Amino acid sequence: MATTHQYFDLRHFVSTINETYVAAQVAQSVAWRMDILITSKARALLRDIRETGLRIGEAERYSDTATMLRDLNVGEEWFKQTGLDRGVIEEITRLTALRQPMHELAGELTAMNLDWQGRPRSYEIPELESVFRAPPNTKISSQVKARVELTSKALAEAYGVDEKVLRERRLAAQKRQAEDRAENTMETADLAWWCYEQALRAEPTELEAMKRDRPLVTQGLALEQGFPCLAKDTQVVLITAARGAADRSIQFAEGERSMTDTEFARILACAMKAQKDLDQVLRANKFAETV
Repeated sequence: MATTHQYFDLRHFVSTINETYVAAQVAQSVAWRMDILITSKARALLRDIRETGLRIGEAERYSDTATMLRDLNVGEEWFKQTGLDRGVIEEITRLTALRQPMHELAGELTAMNLDWQGRPRSYEIPELESVFRAPPNTKISSQVKARVELTSKALAEAYGVDEKVLRERRLAAQKRQAEDRAENTMETADLAWWCYEQALRAEPTELEAMKRDRPLVTQGLALEQGFPCLAKDTQVVLITAARGAADRSIQFAEGERSMTDTEFARILACAMKAQKDLDQVLRANKFAETV
């Protein structure tokens, strides 16, 4: 694999992983990460549009921000008038074009694997709107718990307070913060989805794109160009997600009771090779400054 070449297509790479057990989990992870990137970029667009609307005085005519946002004619001309960067819009357009083929690949690869009853495993492509409206996870991560443990111990030693009480209070505070963030996410889900639809609405037609001095992104063009059309930092996020999924496939295979040792050895070798290949891609000159 030419990892130093300027062209690297992640979907093609996943399709060439020779163990479908590994390939399926990598494809699923990349497809899921694409959906999460779309929602996060739509929320970034929501923030930009809200701030721009306030800056140009639109908010004065409305009793609430939501109504203001929905009434704004956020199209190509609006972006030109306000000077708002189209970068987020274009990345949403690219990711939207590429998510369906990746989900379809995940479905195909998943069906090539059998469950413990010998039936093909299933994979359901999620509706993107349901991803926007999915309740966020409020569970405190192991990393946060470890940091709270370290902080509580240090503060208890420094100020002579009860470490256990301090730890419980800090964990409770972290839980409240997570719940507050989740509540805000759910309250703004409708507006975030609206922003996503506005992003697609602002996409130029193929004819309009051809008439511009600077090429404008369309879903058709993104499909034609494939993975390399994405911004470099987005590519790095997705390649890193693929690498992590290859690593996790080893952990999952370790717990597969119906898997023979020979099958496990093949999966281990395949997953390790995939990780090594993706590490080489990330070290290539193209991504050197991004990683």
